[in-house]
Amino acid sequence: MTGRWYKLQRSEEIESEPIHQIVPPKEGIAGETSEWRAAKPVLNEEKCTSCNNCWLYCPDTCIDMVDGLPVIDYTYCKGCMVCVSVCPTKALEEVSEGEVTF
Repeated sequence: MTGRWYKLQRSEEIESEPIHQIVPPKEGIAGETSEWRAAKPVLNEEKCTSCNNCWLYCPDTCIDMVDGLPVIDYTYCKGCMVCVSVCPTKALEEVSEGEVTF
C-alpha cells in the first residue's frame, strides 16, 4: 500500500504501514522540541484509570503506556496539552515550565 505525503512542500511516495499497527515514537522533522514548551503535562497516578486517551490522541506520539500508566517522553513533547484536554479524570495536569525566554 502506498500513499502520497506532503512534507516541506514536496511530495514523495512512501510505503504505508497497516493502520492497525502501533507505530513507536519517531524523531520529528523538527528534532527535539522540548525547548518549545511553556508548560508540560504531569501525571497524577492516583487519578489515572488507564483509559489510554492520552496515548491515543497525542499528536507527537510521545506517550507510551507502561504497566497501565502513561509515560511521557518530554524530549519530543511540545506542550500542546491535547493529552490534558482528553483526560476524563483530569489525571494529567498542565504545569508551567517557568519563565520562557525567546
